[in-house]
Amino acid sequence: MFSSRLKAVLKPVSFAQTFSKSANALDRPIRREDLVHPDHVKMATEKDTMFVYAEPSGNVELKEVPIPDQIKESGVIPEGYTVDFIASPERVIFALERAGVTTIEQLPEETFHEIRATLNQPSNLSIVPTPIYQLKRAAEEKSHHEIQQKK
Repeated sequence: MFSSRLKAVLKPVSFAQTFSKSANALDRPIRREDLVHPDHVKMATEKDTMFVYAEPSGNVELKEVPIPDQIKESGVIPEGYTVDFIASPERVIFALERAGVTTIEQLPEETFHEIRATLNQPSNLSIVPTPIYQLKRAAEEKSHHEIQQKK
């Protein structure tokens, strides 16, 4: 399922290695940072394509284009672009909360590592213009808030 390079990058480590060894390290809410691998930008730059505006005017229509070699070689995305998670860490955290899993210690370690690996695999990452990413995040937040209001 995962390439050998990705397996090496996302190699599961114990909770003790992932989180602080303090007593409260696992007894806290799950955060986006827990699920996002530090090298997710580099992994996204190793893909073949990215998304750009179809017209320079900033029109919301996007087109998929090859990632320039300079970006692939540097592992750095250009200013004005962001790595978007197709299945977002925030959506996963929200789903876990709805299932009653709100802290790190409630999440089985194997499940944590599987979720993290799935979210960070290149097929779940896209380089997109930052305003598009921001619109998506705002829509997710609005949806999350509306669902919370219905409880």
